[in-house]
Amino acid sequence: MKRTVTAGDDSYDVCMLPIHQASGIITDGCLLNLAELPGLRLDEEWWVASVNESLEIAGKLYMTTSDISFFPFEATWGIFFNEDIFDDLKLEYPYELVREGKWTIDKLNEYAKAGALQGSDPTFEPYDLNGSSRYGFASHHDFPLALIFGAGESFIKTENDKAVFNADTEKMFDIYTKIAALTKEEGVYYNWDFGLNSDLAKEFMKGRLFMTSETLGYLSTLRHMDDSFGVLPIPKFDETQSEYHSIVASFGTTMTTVPATASDPERTGIILDALAYDSYKNLREPYYNVYLTQKGVRNDDSAQMLEIIRQSRGFAADIALGWSANLANSVKGKLKVGDASVASDISSLKTSAMTLAEESLAK
Repeated sequence: MKRTVTAGDDSYDVCMLPIHQASGIITDGCLLNLAELPGLRLDEEWWVASVNESLEIAGKLYMTTSDISFFPFEATWGIFFNEDIFDDLKLEYPYELVREGKWTIDKLNEYAKAGALQGSDPTFEPYDLNGSSRYGFASHHDFPLALIFGAGESFIKTENDKAVFNADTEKMFDIYTKIAALTKEEGVYYNWDFGLNSDLAKEFMKGRLFMTSETLGYLSTLRHMDDSFGVLPIPKFDETQSEYHSIVASFGTTMTTVPATASDPERTGIILDALAYDSYKNLREPYYNVYLTQKGVRNDDSAQMLEIIRQSRGFAADIALGWSANLANSVKGKLKVGDASVASDISSLKTSAMTLAEESLAK
């Protein structure tokens, strides 16, 4: 795409661009600002307002999504839990907590502790694929980032068109502490980054994991699960938080963009808007209400949870654009193993992260 734009080639009107590769493309001036694209009605319901809000910086929006592509929805993080084990333990499903706005990191921790079960294995560590212990919760390295975003925070924010460092605020350290409280206990949480020759979905389907978290694309695999399972959004920080926030994975997720060399931007905007409208009207029903809510999940409660996730999804722009990528890797590396001592990591990486953000905003 960059070669095409640099050469002045107007062959392409739209590009589905992986968001993690977009930063340089944007700063090199290869994309049009969609917020000013004639004919593109981004305030209409067939565009995803929460995603646009998360990616709009300094009044400019270079990437968007709609039901033209379901990739960004399937790349959104959710939480899966085994309803049959909940029944065996006589635990209330968390659906009502979600509806009441009381689904929090602390509640997730409580459930994970309740679901952990020491089997015939002598210890919860290391994970034995042929063992009998049941782990309360399992996920991999990006889960702490999903919880940070779910708490409504990010490492770098933009305010009044300027980058603001947010990784070392009091609330962020409270978030780190809550995450580490979940991930530090053996058996309660298992970090799936230890090179096991199996994946989360398979172990969850076997009943070895009480709860797990991954992107919603896992629903296609879980359709074959014998036990009943439920879907939940990423929890809030606490009950005072007004909304849920569901992070979309940034690596590889393709977004709708318009090359700067598009020959007729107004025509492109009109056609894109029409495609998004038609997809919303004619694909949304069979995809969300048949494929996902009838074949992917097992009950109306989970269908409602999917709708909450759909309406609350967004990107951690500072990570997706590379500003906080190194900082995020360092912080999540500790949090995933229950270590909240991230102050020195944040301090050492603050300058480089802010430099990237400020340079990007300056362009």
